Amino acid sequence: MTNGTNEPTPKPEDMGGKLDDEIKESVEDWAKDPEGSSFSDLDDKIELKLRQTMAGWVGAGPDASWKDIGDKMDDNSRRAMARWVGVEEEADWPTISGQIDRRIRTNIANVVRVKSESGDVTWQDIGRKVEADIRHMLGDLVGTEPDADWQTIASQAVDKVKHSIERLTGKGEDAAQSAEKSGPVKIEIESEDDADAPPSVKSSEPIDPTL
Repeated sequence: MTNGTNEPTPKPEDMGGKLDDEIKESVEDWAKDPEGSSFSDLDDKIELKLRQTMAGWVGAGPDASWKDIGDKMDDNSRRAMARWVGVEEEADWPTISGQIDRRIRTNIANVVRVKSESGDVTWQDIGRKVEADIRHMLGDLVGTEPDADWQTIASQAVDKVKHSIERLTGKGEDAAQSAEKSGPVKIEIESEDDADAPPSVKSSEPIDPTL
């Protein structure tokens, strides 16, 4: 693409330097005859030079105003984006953004393997699929049914943690087995008055050692 002077349009990163050169040239031309011109003339000269240069870069006419240049820049950007997303060049920004949204949704839907009966997958469809996949994965880890809800999964996870802690600390089933192995315990009840003391009581039931 060339501007009004048939010079190639610079890359975006080079445009700032090019405009600086334009300003420098305008100041140098003005400085050749400072007495025959005023600072107002310098301002007008710089403004005209920059406007014509920008107009050439965006493809507007040499007499284009700054508004015309801005409209042309918007038109060029919109057409380029329309071609990139695969819609008509005359498409407006809402159409272009809608197409971008559909592309992103479609790509993500393919990644998470979700389909919609209507063919147009929504963000809600994607969210539900991701939630279900994560729930099923965690359900498999803790040993619940495939369609278990979050409450069931959480309860199962808590039970597993408690069971693991009991095994590590020797409590739970080990403690119960230890209690069953203990024999009858003789319980003696002493009285301050030995004469009235009742006979010793022997229990046939095992005593829980944890009491």
